[in-house]
Amino acid sequence: MAYQSDGGCACLYDPGLAGSETLEEAQRAAISNASHLCISVGPAHLTEEILSLRNPNALLYWAVKDDPACFTHDVRAQLSVEADVSFCSASERVLIKQTSAVIVQIRSAQGVTIEANGQSKDLPVTEVQATDTTGAGDTFAGG
Repeated sequence: MAYQSDGGCACLYDPGLAGSETLEEAQRAAISNASHLCISVGPAHLTEEILSLRNPNALLYWAVKDDPACFTHDVRAQLSVEADVSFCSASERVLIKQTSAVIVQIRSAQGVTIEANGQSKDLPVTEVQATDTTGAGDTFAGG
């Protein structure tokens, strides 16, 4: 993650195996049986498979990233519709289209904004000094 002084960030992701990744049967079973799933950066074809395996009663959490290789237009559109809760930065908020999800916008030391049912609420946070915040948003979403 590369962060800018205005709170924006860019996600730099190495696609590694470049599309040859697959889920193992045990992973497919775990996904199908999960009551909660959290989607973050990963190969788009695996995200599509995970979404197709998801139990429709499972709650879906999306850690939004501005990475069109991982979150293609179609994947973003599907996640916008299906996610129950979406976590994003201010610059990533525009990637969430028509949605009924609760949106948790993380604003660094300025706090968190929760949007739900056409209303929003700002929540303060206690600022901490950190050298490397890589993964903080995903950890927040996972929690």
